This record gives sequence, structure tokens and C-alpha cells, in this order.
Amino acid sequence: MEELIAVTKVRKVFEDAAGNTGGAVEAIRRVDFRVRAGEFVSLLGPSGCGKSTLLDIIGGLERPTSGEVSIAGERVERPHPKVAMVFQLMSVFPWRTALQNVAFGLELQNVDGRSRRRKALEVIQLVGLAGFEEKYPSQLSGGMNQRLAIARALALDPDILLMDEPFGSLDEQTRFLMGLELLRIWEETRKTILFVTHSISEAIQLSDRVLVMSARPSEIREEIPIPIPRPRTIESLTTDSATRIERRIWEILKVEASKGLIGNGRKS
Repeated sequence: MEELIAVTKVRKVFEDAAGNTGGAVEAIRRVDFRVRAGEFVSLLGPSGCGKSTLLDIIGGLERPTSGEVSIAGERVERPHPKVAMVFQLMSVFPWRTALQNVAFGLELQNVDGRSRRRKALEVIQLVGLAGFEEKYPSQLSGGMNQRLAIARALALDPDILLMDEPFGSLDEQTRFLMGLELLRIWEETRKTILFVTHSISEAIQLSDRVLVMSARPSEIREEIPIPIPRPRTIESLTTDSATRIERRIWEILKVEASKGLIGNGRKS
């Protein structure tokens, strides 16, 4: 598989409000990794370690203090047209129906109404929301609204999905089921996904690889492959192999989280 995302020596320092270096916070010290086309990779680390900041840098929403990110060999200086982001907090528009929400990005691209509707309906079908096209977000469950946010991102046909704790506000059962839904969508579309999570079990459930980050100022502490066969089931996720992977990640995070208690990060 070709290399699609390259993160090279990325460092991020937040100055204080007055721009004084004495109050600066070094969120990310040095991060290097690569993601191949079609991979599902998770970023996991202690609270405050800079996972969201790193995702914002890759998405072109933040500029690194030093180092660089490239998408398909092109340096990221601004949001990339082939990258879409899905966030934890509800990001759909409450005054728009599900269909109108999914079509929003296509409107901004000046796609004609008929093509816009056809594409939005295709994606709504893909994420399992057929029959809810005319419902408003207030009429949908939390899980359905997150499917809606994913559908809006997919409607733009991105090569890469950057997902920042998209299921973090859901209960445990819904979160697991949404993970299965996301895997189904990923297997159908083979989009490249970089996924931020605090949950070890979620990372193991979803990923080809897990990148475990250190406490702030963060680095990649360890890269852990997840060789559990797909499609993944409750049975395959509770084998001795899966348990050993979970234990290894816990061992790393226990050390890093204890370091992180010393200070608070700017972002999680």
C-alpha cells in the first residue's frame, strides 16, 4: 500500500496569551509516523497528551511549531480537500434535516441539486439511516447523530477520515455497536482512517495499528500492531492474544498517565 500520511518531526508549542515564552506549553515534542492508504490507525494516550492537537495539525487546522505533515506527498499548509474530520461533540446542524446535513458540504462545493441529493441519499443508505432523511437531529439518538456526522464527511468522498473521539459521549453498548458500524463502512469504502480515542478496547476493536503516545510533551511511545483477524467479533476480541495486547497497552499508559498527573495539557 502507498504511503498516504507522513508526520515528520512534528513539534507544537502553545505560547501564553501575551506571547511570553515563559508561559509556553510544549504540547508535542517530536512525533514521527506514517499511515498507508486504506489503513485504520488509532492514536491512544493519556489525557492531555496532545492527541487532538496532533489531529488538528494533520487536518490543517493548526500549524506545527516545527516539523511537517504531508498528504500524498503534498505538505499540509491548510485543510486538504481530500481530508474530512469527524468530532466528538455533535457537529450537525440542528435546523437541518438529516438529508440537508449530509448535503451541506456538497452545497459548499456548488454541486447541483439533483447530484447533491443523489449522493446524500447514497451515503445515508451506507451509514444505515435510510428512512430518517427528513428527521432533524433532535429526533435522532446520539448514535444516529454520529452516523449522520460520518455520512456528511463521507459525502465529500475524502481519501482520509480524521476522527476525534467520535463515540466518546456514547454509552458503552452503543459505543461498541457504533464501532462495528464504522468497521462495516470502512470495509465497504476502504477510506484511510486516523482515529483518536481514550479507550484501549475501542482501539483494539477497530485498528490495524495503535500508536501509543507518551505524556505531554508527547512522542510516540510505541507502535502496536493488532493482528486479530477481521471481521472482528466479541469472541475474537476476548482471546488470549487480544488480552495480551490490552495488557501491553495498559502497561505503557499506566507509566505515561502517572507522568501526566504532574501538569495539565492544552488539549486531550
